[in-house]
Amino acid sequence: MLTITPRANHRQREDLRQDRQRLEQLRQRRDQEIREGDKHEAREYNEKIQDQKREIRRDQRSIYGNRDKRDHD
Repeated sequence: MLTITPRANHRQREDLRQDRQRLEQLRQRRDQEIREGDKHEAREYNEKIQDQKREIRRDQRSIYGNRDKRDHD
């Protein structure tokens, strides 16, 4: 079992916050490209957004565990 020290956990949470900020920046840039009419660039940002979401989910699972698996008896 992996034991996470509070310092490592803090660092991981900070990384997660930065990932979320990056995601928001990507969304804003995509929206700007859409407003400017550049659909090709907007599609590329959509791909980057999906990659960033995957990274965030992966980070969340490493920090908090997989909360999607719940017992429903």
